[in-house]
Amino acid sequence: MLLFEIRQPRFAGPLPQRPWSLSIALVLTISLAVALSATARAESERSLKGTVFDSVSGTPVQDALVRVVGTTFWSRTGPSGAFEVVSVPIGVWSLQVDRYGYRPVVTPVVEVIEGFERHIRISLTPEPIVLSSSTVEGNLDRTEACAGTRRYSREQIQQAGHRTLADALAAIPGVRVYGTSESPGGTRVSVGGASPERVAVLLDGLPLATGSDGQVNLDMIPLAAVGVIEVSPGSQSAGSGDAAIGGTVNLRTHGNAPASHYTAGFSGGSFGTYRGTLNAERKLWTHTAELVVETSGRSNRFTYPDGDTTAVRNGVGINAWRGFLGLAPVGNTTLRASGFIYNSRVGAPGALEQLSPGATNRNARQRAQFSWDWLRHSSISASTAAWFETGDDRLRSTKPVKNDTESLERFFGVRLNGGLTGPDASGQAEIEVRSRRLEGKDHQRPQQSFGVRDRPEFSLRLAARKNADIRRLIVSMALTAAVDGDNRFAPVYSPRIDLGCWNLGGFHSRVGWGRSFRRPTLTSLFWKADAFAVGNPDLRPERASEWDAAAGFRHAGLSLESRYFERRVRDIISWERDFTGKYKPKNVARAFIVGREDQLSLALFRNQLALAYTHVFNGAYDQSGELNHDGMVLVMSPRHTHDLSADGAIGRFSGRLSGRWVSSRELRRDNTGGKRLPPYRLFDGFARVRLHRAGPAVQLGIRVENITNERVDLLERFPSPGRSWFVETIFSL
Repeated sequence: MLLFEIRQPRFAGPLPQRPWSLSIALVLTISLAVALSATARAESERSLKGTVFDSVSGTPVQDALVRVVGTTFWSRTGPSGAFEVVSVPIGVWSLQVDRYGYRPVVTPVVEVIEGFERHIRISLTPEPIVLSSSTVEGNLDRTEACAGTRRYSREQIQQAGHRTLADALAAIPGVRVYGTSESPGGTRVSVGGASPERVAVLLDGLPLATGSDGQVNLDMIPLAAVGVIEVSPGSQSAGSGDAAIGGTVNLRTHGNAPASHYTAGFSGGSFGTYRGTLNAERKLWTHTAELVVETSGRSNRFTYPDGDTTAVRNGVGINAWRGFLGLAPVGNTTLRASGFIYNSRVGAPGALEQLSPGATNRNARQRAQFSWDWLRHSSISASTAAWFETGDDRLRSTKPVKNDTESLERFFGVRLNGGLTGPDASGQAEIEVRSRRLEGKDHQRPQQSFGVRDRPEFSLRLAARKNADIRRLIVSMALTAAVDGDNRFAPVYSPRIDLGCWNLGGFHSRVGWGRSFRRPTLTSLFWKADAFAVGNPDLRPERASEWDAAAGFRHAGLSLESRYFERRVRDIISWERDFTGKYKPKNVARAFIVGREDQLSLALFRNQLALAYTHVFNGAYDQSGELNHDGMVLVMSPRHTHDLSADGAIGRFSGRLSGRWVSSRELRRDNTGGKRLPPYRLFDGFARVRLHRAGPAVQLGIRVENITNERVDLLERFPSPGRSWFVETIFSL
């Protein structure tokens, strides 16, 4: 439905008569000023304004892209659904409106006349959403697309029926997830074949603490609090800092919903597993406040699919709870704040409890952060951000040797950012100061505690971006560079360059090169000398250089893309046994990693059915020059990963069927036969129905994981459960 409102311009009355004695110069000056004023006003009033709203609920639609067909003029709707395209050329034009989750709309022709404005109301019809690969495109986000950033919205995540953040990340091409919510240490993410400790994880652009093992536990953030997931593969230290050798995952939490809403969900199923979530988002003055509270757990009735049918194991029970509170601006306000709290107790089942020196038994974590855009001008901007995070990890084991170790972590940081923006170019400068503290306590043998260790860090980052439109070809180039240092190591330089081209008959391409690094964790440097392991204070930072190239084709519902990369890493940190039999970290000389990611997706029947296939090849080879190690495959690195998925929706019903095949993974640097995790095939299914009733909207769903009941080893001596099922209910108001 389109509604037009035409507003006539106001005409000034006749100018008062002036004496003939006025000079001709004064008359000409006034005439010129009036002409310029009229021209400027007419130019400003040659605009298309309007509102985009949902045809079913009547609520405004935010982030809809409004384009003037046949021109480069565009706008994006704000929280109220309003848009404005200014200085539109005189003529007859149509508007095209696109928003994920809605059917595209092309308006009837609108005639733009000198001095007129058009006010348009455009309704968008919702359509079933299917989860498929979504590379950032459009004039607003060309620089992110230049680096191959993939974005996944809350709508896509909800439609796919994911229960946890780990589930949503595992569905993204090129991303693998290690562990589960029930694993000691929680869940960790891998991008492009890089191990989890070599992937930077950010919350609204600010780094998360990595824990005592150098990895971020994704289980501490409720999925309901995430608005957008952004994944950038490759060397990203120039923009994301430490640990971004393999890529960056940025979790954006602020959704800016156009209206208040409340959601409650509960799921339960096999092995006494349960998860309950409450989510409330409400308008408060000029901000949107969001509160998420979630609890989850599993009983000790746990079985394995390999014939081990022991029904009950003491200490295997799991329970956790997490909460999130966020305050996001609406309109032109500038203050954002958020934080979360997480607490879990995880028992270690089976062989891991019996043979491991320690297993995560308790993990508590709290975080608060805020950002303030204290200067916002048409071409100049400045902002400040700060965060504070604490963590308490308790490791316990009674077999074969008693162990009771606790790690207390403190992570504090401040960031100052300034930027300049021009018509087709922008630049940014950023300085960041951080402080990390790790305190290790051994409650069983206090003399082996490694005490308190501090590390101050700093980063200086510069970025320049240039966009150019050459006829219908869009070219974007981004240059970024960073200098990072701390109190132990000399500064590290991390440059990166990205170049991308779009709109070449449906084809797009990009190429990038960069350097990155990763500091040794404080645990690796100073771990206590016990009967099992000892730290190494002589460790050097890992350093890597990488280039990658990608090309693809998009037309209608078809999307093809292939990415190739080569990465060379030196001084890789690896824990190995020394001559005393203890595990000790050391720097391996070099490694060479080559990989390829191939993606194919096809949307059919007006996006009611989507098919997707992804193949990731990852060849990671040891080039240390050491006997029995040189030329071998790096540990925990599968050579092939295949992902298939089918998403469909008919009326009230929607569903998803997904499958993953992962090749074997080596467990020893010398690739000793038999010391590897076997390949596995994993199939999951999900179905949901929406019930239309007066009052709250109700959705019912059922999920089946590991449909074929296959043994799946994600970690050594920690197989995942066999076939399991879950049912869920979601109420929305």
